Amino acid sequence: MHSTSPGRVGSHPMTSRYQRCEGIALLSTMILLLAVSSVLATIFYRHQLATGMAARALHGDQATLLALSAESWVTDLLSDRQDNRASDHLDENWAQPLPPLPLEGGELRGCLHDLQAKININNFSLPAEQRPALLVATWQQLLEESAATRQQQTPAVAAVIDWLDADDQPHGDGGREYYPYHDGIAERLPPNRAVSDVEELAAVEGFDIGLSQLAQRFSSALPQPTAVNINTAAPALLAALARANNGNQPDQPLVDWLQAQRPFASMEAFYRALATFSNQDQATVAARWPASVVTVASDYFALIADIRLGTVQLEYRALLDRRDRARPVVVARQLQWVPAIAPPSSDEQRLRQQRELAPACQVTTGQLS
Repeated sequence: MHSTSPGRVGSHPMTSRYQRCEGIALLSTMILLLAVSSVLATIFYRHQLATGMAARALHGDQATLLALSAESWVTDLLSDRQDNRASDHLDENWAQPLPPLPLEGGELRGCLHDLQAKININNFSLPAEQRPALLVATWQQLLEESAATRQQQTPAVAAVIDWLDADDQPHGDGGREYYPYHDGIAERLPPNRAVSDVEELAAVEGFDIGLSQLAQRFSSALPQPTAVNINTAAPALLAALARANNGNQPDQPLVDWLQAQRPFASMEAFYRALATFSNQDQATVAARWPASVVTVASDYFALIADIRLGTVQLEYRALLDRRDRARPVVVARQLQWVPAIAPPSSDEQRLRQQRELAPACQVTTGQLS
């Protein structure tokens, strides 16, 4: 007979049970560690989000306060105490470009623009007998040049006048007082009132976003009718103004003379100097260049500030009005947070992005910008 050792038949039952328990414990430990890691990762992620949101909110508040501080400084700069109200020109302190101001974690850029260095399109909302025909003709020339750069037909200025004036009668050739349904665009009527932004022209017959943005180089939209400040106007605008006042014929000698002689200290000084240059009496000069068309002083300015703090970028714009005031007041503000954006999907979106992401301030060179 052969005897068999019990240890050789198989593992002891207690040993197998112990090994199974050990495996279960190890598996449980791994599951617990995975759960704890997931919870910690979630907590860390939410903490990062909360920290980022708090930092962004803090930087946003700081950027807004910095913009308001710049606004307060600018109103002092344009007040009677620091600025000669009789004449405004590009040699004054307010017109000088400032270098970027470094901040903790960012920078501030800012500048002032004379809005009367451009043609105020709200002049076209005046009744026909008060509407400055010389400015209308000048604006028409500049619009034709802008349309030519985009190889498109020039919109009818009459349509712009009908968009702005108070009556409901079509004005001249190309006037429109009603826009029927067309290409998916609902029918609409002109507002027959002054506008607050030149970009509103995009809704007028013949305009689009691109052309209305080009028109901003030589156009403004101000609360009251205004003349063009010849001390600050760009040479291209002066050339169009001289041509419109010369039977639609170029008058480069006058443009060169204006650029060489300005700034003019007063309208009387301008009339006196121009009378000598043109060999005409001052009354004739004043009739050809009335104060409703040209001026040497400005009442409306635009403050533009670009503030970057951390991941926050704020573009701030303010319209300043100092008409009949010792210190200008802010009549409109625009605060725009500039986000990171995807590549444009169309030309129209690209043009919008160019405006949104363009540098807030550029050095004044006397060119249309």
